[in-house]
Amino acid sequence: MTAPVVHGYPDWGKYAAAADKAYFTSQHNVVGTQDILAATFVGDVPALYIDFTANVKAFNVQAVFYSDVTLATSVGAHTFDVDELGQFDIVLPVLGPYVQFTMNASAVGGIYILKVASCIGQRSGLGKTSGVNVLISQLATAVAAGATSTILTLIPKPGPAILVVDTSLTTWLATLSMRDYTGALVRIDTISDAHVKAPRMLELPARPLTFTFKNNTAAGGSYTAALSGRMAWPGS
Repeated sequence: MTAPVVHGYPDWGKYAAAADKAYFTSQHNVVGTQDILAATFVGDVPALYIDFTANVKAFNVQAVFYSDVTLATSVGAHTFDVDELGQFDIVLPVLGPYVQFTMNASAVGGIYILKVASCIGQRSGLGKTSGVNVLISQLATAVAAGATSTILTLIPKPGPAILVVDTSLTTWLATLSMRDYTGALVRIDTISDAHVKAPRMLELPARPLTFTFKNNTAAGGSYTAALSGRMAWPGS
């Protein structure tokens, strides 16, 4: 960690490099279904880099910001969901001087790893990129008559994205949904044979996704689909 700059003023929170402060790295076995960490002062940096891994069970993560150390007044929050065995790294703007993290597991026995560091840009200075930006890629995937092909993503990637679906089948239905840590689905978009097969512009949430393609014809066929999010590089 870079030492505070010595300049004769009492604003001790000013750092020469705001991207090198690791607040904590912790692995926890959740007792019950909820784990609440002690509040941390983050009022001297503009953003936080969050790296979360759900080792066992799915998780909902809440970063709640407060205006005072007693946590009497909440001033905003960020939240995201991660499936079991999923990993999520993101940069979040600081909304208040103190932050408290709450991890809600989908069932008893959850295990997670949480890393939190300061950050000055849209991406982490630690060299991560949230993996590749192609979240779904299916090429001539076979699907039987009346059957449904289901694709699950593990890495949430919030932000703008493009969905493309192509098939020679005459009757079909494709659906993209977001999945919360309990497994509940909320539809984001639906494309069917009644639509023009053109790229769809979407805004993805901070949750994993479920994509389904149903063949509604009386014969087998195939489909091609791709979902690509915005690529982000460290420091961009």
